[in-house]
Amino acid sequence: MIVVADSSPLIAFSRIGKIDLLDELFGEITIPDAVYDELTTGGHKFSHGWIKRKGVNDKNLVKILNAKLDRGESEAIALAIEINADILIMDEKPGSR
Repeated sequence: MIVVADSSPLIAFSRIGKIDLLDELFGEITIPDAVYDELTTGGHKFSHGWIKRKGVNDKNLVKILNAKLDRGESEAIALAIEINADILIMDEKPGSR
């Protein structure tokens, strides 16, 4: 199963000490560069072997999505489309449409 995630759900699971639950459920999660940047802002370390970082190729789609979403959400959606993800984990209502 191919799973892509935005930063908000990862941060939420991490804050409650349940980040490993995502590993148990999905095995591997892919995040775009912008999400990695959000997770590591201010020198915070966020590294789990089962979370893989991948760049987005379709910069035009990211630009279009940025009109209504932030960069991390836009890249997560674009990456999910690019790699034909089975699941996209995010919590923003506009991004789910």
